[in-house]
Amino acid sequence: MLASAREALAKRNYPEAKRVAESLLRARVADSIRAPALLIAADASYAMHAYGEAAVRYAEFGTRYANTADAPRTAMMRGWSELRAGRPEDARRAWLQLDARAANDARAPLALALAAEIGRRTGDIAPDNQLIARYPATPYAGIARLNRAVADLRAHRDEAAVRHLDEAMRAHGPVVIEERRRLADAIAAPTAAPIEMPARPASSAAETTDVIDRAARLVDRRDGEIGGYLLHGLVLLSAANAGWANAGTLSVTDRLATIFPAYPETPPLFRRIGAAAANAGQWHVARRAYEALVARYPNAAPTRDTRADLGEALLRTGASREARGVLEKAAAAGGESGARALLLLAEYHETAGDRRAALAAFERVSRDHPRTRRSSRSLLAHARLLEHFGDAAGARPVLRKALAVAEGEEAAEAAYRLGEGLRGEGQHAAAVEWYMTAAYAAERSRWAHQSLLAAATCLSGLGEKQAALALYLKLVANDGETRGEAAYRAAEIYTATGLRDEALKMYMTSARLTAGSPARSRALADAAKMLMAAGDRAAAEALVPSRGDDSAGGQASAGGPTSRPVKGWIPVTGAPSRNGSAP
Repeated sequence: MLASAREALAKRNYPEAKRVAESLLRARVADSIRAPALLIAADASYAMHAYGEAAVRYAEFGTRYANTADAPRTAMMRGWSELRAGRPEDARRAWLQLDARAANDARAPLALALAAEIGRRTGDIAPDNQLIARYPATPYAGIARLNRAVADLRAHRDEAAVRHLDEAMRAHGPVVIEERRRLADAIAAPTAAPIEMPARPASSAAETTDVIDRAARLVDRRDGEIGGYLLHGLVLLSAANAGWANAGTLSVTDRLATIFPAYPETPPLFRRIGAAAANAGQWHVARRAYEALVARYPNAAPTRDTRADLGEALLRTGASREARGVLEKAAAAGGESGARALLLLAEYHETAGDRRAALAAFERVSRDHPRTRRSSRSLLAHARLLEHFGDAAGARPVLRKALAVAEGEEAAEAAYRLGEGLRGEGQHAAAVEWYMTAAYAAERSRWAHQSLLAAATCLSGLGEKQAALALYLKLVANDGETRGEAAYRAAEIYTATGLRDEALKMYMTSARLTAGSPARSRALADAAKMLMAAGDRAAAEALVPSRGDDSAGGQASAGGPTSRPVKGWIPVTGAPSRNGSAP
């Protein structure tokens, strides 16, 4: 009869196999007959979807024949029977018992993984931890790490989630995502066949940066609610390896938005990528991130503050017309984002050559958003426009604000412009203070050189000739574009005080430092005038060329005039001496 039952089971004549096996179980037979009859009855019941009956038979076998070779398979099938009978907790206990009693059996890792998959739904992560610790080389350990990553993401433990996901990808590759899905599907399907072993071996280790994209493409809607968390984790993993400004990180985020559009964490991810890319100057990545955010999630909280960011990204990538439209809408919306949009509109208009529109945008910021924190760059641009349109008084408070937040060359420029405004109003003493502030803010910058030159000029006008001379000589000694002019003005002071040799030397120094510019002819003309006054006509004529002949002037040097006369010398037109007379 036992042979008959086996034959019927092999031929898938399950009712017959069950009938014969149960008739043996009702008889008083030896264990050598009863044990296989129990298995035949259980297997036939399971095949007939009589899962409750199958669970009873498997449980009886497990109790009476726990030490036999068939006990691990029976425990595995009891778990499947309990699950299909609608008792997942009983299934979980059966699988945990298999692992506890037969840890060396090949089915033990799978049993523990199945128990973990059921336990995951109630927050029990102990089986996952056991899989990782006891069976690290199996794909089930990789599945456990995926489950741990999901649990960590739900608890907002991003770093822990990235660590588990990284280890899963490095050890098992993207295939672990498919294995997790196969296991989950087998548990969820009402009549799916039990799974015994992985469909394929785990992938060999690979570079994480190469794995992430392939892994992301394996996640889809079949993964259910866990799929969003898996893609979220892959976004974080990509950012940890390649940075938030990386195009690959954006690509995974875009897939998350496409496959799981309702996943709540996606808008902040797009915003974070856009901000990081903007900070890194990766404007094309920033533009794609912000465009995706605005298009996909128009009502999300991060989107309301992103239109100005999108406008800037469009501006930086050359889409000026589109940028203007986005920025104008953002400006009309008001708030902090609106203020920033106005500042960007001012930049757009100034670049386009419309200075009045740029100034109008800056003025709207000052009027409508007085508490907006502005960069020194923005404030300086505003002040320059005010000065351009003749409003030096209006520029002054803007420049003071710029100076309060600026450093280096920008601070020097702000102080210099403040000095220029006061100088234009005849307030020379106050102007000197700002010029000196500019000079010390960025000592080697062009603003410092221009400020020292302007300060010396003011001091000279105030009658402080020696202080002015000291600044001029300091400029001559330094390496800057104002050296030639400083030398000329120092020569003027020497001339006025009767120090003719020093004056002549400074005129010649100015001529040498301004070679190739009209200032050179001016310096040579004044040097020649001094020589003429001293009675050295030949030397004077050698300094200044006749009209159309600039070669003679090249004979002069900073060490003094040449003794070789130049025929046809006439005074340089438009370069009279300071007292207004020609030599």
